[in-house]
Amino acid sequence: RLQASGRGGGQREQPARLVGDVMREGFRPGGGAVRERVAYKLDRGFAGVPRTALERLLLRSKTGKHLTEQCGSIQEFVGDAVGDASEFRFDGSEFDEAQSQRLSVLDSRLFNCDRHEGNVLVTGARGGGGGGGGG
Repeated sequence: RLQASGRGGGQREQPARLVGDVMREGFRPGGGAVRERVAYKLDRGFAGVPRTALERLLLRSKTGKHLTEQCGSIQEFVGDAVGDASEFRFDGSEFDEAQSQRLSVLDSRLFNCDRHEGNVLVTGARGGGGGGGGG
């Protein structure tokens, strides 16, 4: 998947709730791609964040008439993924406890306050493998 960065290339307007250029103290809009790459580098295989690179792509505009350069992060395809955690029991009983704890440690290191079942990639049969998530 591609996580866009910056404000170029047909990116949507920023939400009105932003004051100045800061969404949360210390986090600037458009920095998600860099944060995705940092998560991969800090993880080093511990919680299962897929290999992540920063790339520049040429994308067509909404009208299809122009090409624009878009910077962002791109993550390696995870072949044994079975979905995200929203497809499993919410109580977590189907997940490996040690893997869940590794993901919690990663979130603490990254100051990630946005963990939810939609951004936890589940690998293996019936979710036993757990898996890293995006930020």
